[in-house]
Amino acid sequence: QTAEIADGWIPIFFPKSQWKTQLDAFYDAVKAAGRDPKDVDVRNATSVTVSDDRDRVLQGVASNAAFYIARMGDFYYEHFTRMGFADEANAVRRAWADGGSAAGAAALPRDLVEELNMSGSPEECAEAIDQGVEAGFTLHSVSVAERDPKKRLDILKRIVG
Repeated sequence: QTAEIADGWIPIFFPKSQWKTQLDAFYDAVKAAGRDPKDVDVRNATSVTVSDDRDRVLQGVASNAAFYIARMGDFYYEHFTRMGFADEANAVRRAWADGGSAAGAAALPRDLVEELNMSGSPEECAEAIDQGVEAGFTLHSVSVAERDPKKRLDILKRIVG
């Protein structure tokens, strides 16, 4: 339905390795609805986070994904399953049930968490945005872990070029 009526789509939890496949399928649905894909914006499937504490960012991503898989009904659990991560989704649900949120987050393999994330230095984030544009994303949500407004603006300028 999004492809038929919306002016944009904000996907969530698509690993980088599946960006192109997922976006191609979406844009095919837009065309099948008789619409021009240029009329529909798609925001990247995860925030771009500029931070020198990558482990902290990844922990946040793992916690968020685990919460969605284990505690948000079946939709996101099934979403991960459809993408080929049934074993991981089952492990998260079991771990959460047995040990709570921290256990659920810890059950997600780091390589999957990294696939769900775009973070690092301004240069790494700019490169990730370029990869997203190449895959078909037209909008990007960027978060800068810097309290000083001038430094934050300087970082954003470095990313956008």
